[in-house]
Amino acid sequence: MFAHNSCNVGSCNQQIWAEVGESEGEKNKVLLDIEKECLEVYRRKVDDANRTRVQLHQSVAAKEAEVASLMATLGEHKLYLKVYNYTW
Repeated sequence: MFAHNSCNVGSCNQQIWAEVGESEGEKNKVLLDIEKECLEVYRRKVDDANRTRVQLHQSVAAKEAEVASLMATLGEHKLYLKVYNYTW
């Protein structure tokens, strides 16, 4: 199939397309389709990460409210928490 000799990406790419026998237009169409698919995957991953971050913030807020409620029940008015500052 493909020769296993050393070549750079550009020449390997040309060699592969030459062996496949597709036109330059077809090659560009396939590459554009691949690029679109990659962008869709990337967008889904970013959207998933954003949803997860929102869920985590909501969970933390709910737990903070629960702790505040417990503290109020115990008659404590101040809660000292170590705050972590994460940069995303």
